[in-house]
Amino acid sequence: MAGITELEAINYMLINAGEQPVTSLTGPDLATDTTTARFMLGIVAKEVQERGLDENVFEKLIPMNQSDGSFPLPPHTIDVYLRTTIRWTDDTGEERGNINIAPRDNKVYNVDQQTFDFSEYEDQLAEDKGSLRVVVKVYLDFDDLNSVTKRTVMEEAARRYQLATQAS
Repeated sequence: MAGITELEAINYMLINAGEQPVTSLTGPDLATDTTTARFMLGIVAKEVQERGLDENVFEKLIPMNQSDGSFPLPPHTIDVYLRTTIRWTDDTGEERGNINIAPRDNKVYNVDQQTFDFSEYEDQLAEDKGSLRVVVKVYLDFDDLNSVTKRTVMEEAARRYQLATQAS
């Protein structure tokens, strides 16, 4: 995507803290300042994306893995929300509301029953042909973010880098 590159963002952070810009983000001669700035940029990029953005949140219909009854998630999934209604019954026989889910090991995890296996809910998933309708939030690399998000991440990372390195 066009706009600010990771190298430009790192140089912006370094210059704002009074450091010299760099020409590359790879190689054995990478200084501690550059490594620290790159680390902070990555942390801020994750924090911004964890809030959810138009570019990293999407609805998806995931087919059930027939061999183990699980639902695989896309790589780099941060969070997942259930759109399909799945009611469950607890050990006392009382019907509960919608199950709670979370991403674990690149699969949808049933928090209430502590399992990846959703095969017992196949009848409830029949409307979507055995698939699970979820909203997925994924982590994107800095270079894949849109220009406005890149600028937001860069500015916050520069502020934090300056505070960390200059304590001011």
